[in-house]
Amino acid sequence: MRSTQRHQLKEDQFAHTVTEQLQWAAEHRKPLVYGAVIAAVLVVVLLAGWYYMQSEEQQAALALSGALRTYNASLRPADSPPSPEQESYPSAAERAKAAIPKLRQVADKYPSVASGRLARYFLGLSLMEAGDNSGAEAQLQRVAGSGDKNLASLARMALAALYRQTGRDPQAIQIYKELVEKPTDTVAKPAAQLELASLYATKDSGEARKLYEQVRLDNPNSAAASIATSKLAELK
Repeated sequence: MRSTQRHQLKEDQFAHTVTEQLQWAAEHRKPLVYGAVIAAVLVVVLLAGWYYMQSEEQQAALALSGALRTYNASLRPADSPPSPEQESYPSAAERAKAAIPKLRQVADKYPSVASGRLARYFLGLSLMEAGDNSGAEAQLQRVAGSGDKNLASLARMALAALYRQTGRDPQAIQIYKELVEKPTDTVAKPAAQLELASLYATKDSGEARKLYEQVRLDNPNSAAASIATSKLAELK
């Protein structure tokens, strides 16, 4: 039996079960019994919703893996012909353009599950790489406003990079400061501090120096401290 048929059969069985429960409840209206039946029906509904979301996530994850194969495909020299055995592109921009429709399809089809939201994040990055800054901003803002704080913080870091590229440094600074104040598992405080310092380095070397020194003080013997030390040496 095909997976779609099995899924449809389970949906039909669920609908039949709920219908029977509601009919029984209508015939037995004693308050206590009726309340117990409603509770049972709610449990069935919740379980069915859980199954549906699990199924959605599995389908979304599978679709996302295919889109990411294009997103991560190899780059080949411009004068080299493509290989039939391996997906490759002559430039990062061309690769991004090929990934965009695949990622958009996953993001739009599965907006309520984790893989769908992740697809939208990569869609934003791909639009940036393809040169569509307004499209990238719109997609990244959607992810940044989602309830997934770890993915949202990654989207906000990407937005800050976009703002820097498009001459909107004050907006980028605001994002970095907020991420410093509220770090997440995906964007640690030192990471946001280093990005903010790198922005300040072109405008206010004194502020940049303070941030780099703070990173070294708070994170001794770390990769972040090593980067800060190297950047301090480059400051004038």
